[in-house]
Amino acid sequence: MRESGNAGSDQRQYQVTPEPPSVRAKQLRWGQFPAGRELRAGIQARLDEFLPRYPGYYLLTPDELGESLDFNDSPIRHRIRLRQDHRGNLQGDFAALPVATDSVDLAVLLFTQDFARQPRALVKEVSRCLIPHGHVILFGLNPWSLWGATAAFRQNSTRVPWQAHFISPGRMQDWLDLLGLESVHEERWLFLPPLRRQSGVHGFNWLENIGRRGWPHCGAVYMIVARKQVATLTPIKPQWQKRKAMMPGVVAGPCTKVTAERNRFEKNS
Repeated sequence: MRESGNAGSDQRQYQVTPEPPSVRAKQLRWGQFPAGRELRAGIQARLDEFLPRYPGYYLLTPDELGESLDFNDSPIRHRIRLRQDHRGNLQGDFAALPVATDSVDLAVLLFTQDFARQPRALVKEVSRCLIPHGHVILFGLNPWSLWGATAAFRQNSTRVPWQAHFISPGRMQDWLDLLGLESVHEERWLFLPPLRRQSGVHGFNWLENIGRRGWPHCGAVYMIVARKQVATLTPIKPQWQKRKAMMPGVVAGPCTKVTAERNRFEKNS
């Protein structure tokens, strides 16, 4: 994104540089994902649980999938729907968010980093926009799952979600730690195989219960809630110390030359 404008003017014009279609889908929809209904229902249930915990003034959702989700449980009423087209109330590039620093109370990323051209730059921009002690709720695709194994065999596919980055939860945690974001909650779910037919998905619902008990780290989807940490600087008053005497217990007197000059001056006066 490039910014142009006069130095004495507050009006700014942003030129958007969209990401190539080969990296990011033109328009993401829940129906493009395997088990799309179960995926959407699981995310909605977790949003209903966590959104009421974080009050504030501004909520940022830089993605298309959030358009069909319900954010009414959030106490934040000002929602910034950032899009790369004209469908949102704010248009801009995900790698250079046109949002002021320390201005967003809560950000929700719905696989945005998995389909972004520069996922690390996106997470860094979200961290910049968050206020001190602000939160981000991040949903991602886990490579250590049945979905991740399928994506490994379909690396050249252009279909959703196989074109995604599939950033591992551990790697995402490292990014968040480097940006000063402390993880306060993490969970994984959706152990179903990547089937697109709804009838086939229902036949594997028993895998959810077994997966939670047997391999809880292999869910296809993970959620991380992180809080922005800011180190507060406390001014320290300097402690002044008296200078120690060169010879303890002895008071140094005037030198001989100074005493002679003083006696001469008193005699002449």
